[in-house]
Amino acid sequence: MVIQFEAEAGSLEHLDRVLDQFEDFCVVTQSVRGGFPVNVTVRDGAGKVLKGG
Repeated sequence: MVIQFEAEAGSLEHLDRVLDQFEDFCVVTQSVRGGFPVNVTVRDGAGKVLKGG
């Protein structure tokens, strides 16, 4: 799964906190992770990989 922000990383407030917490709050990811490998890549608006890869 790839999540891509429209904005570049430098313009996003609290980005580190968001990246550290987002998977813990995604109910679907947590539900399927027990049975299937889930790989999440997060990119900013310029395509820079912020998490995963």
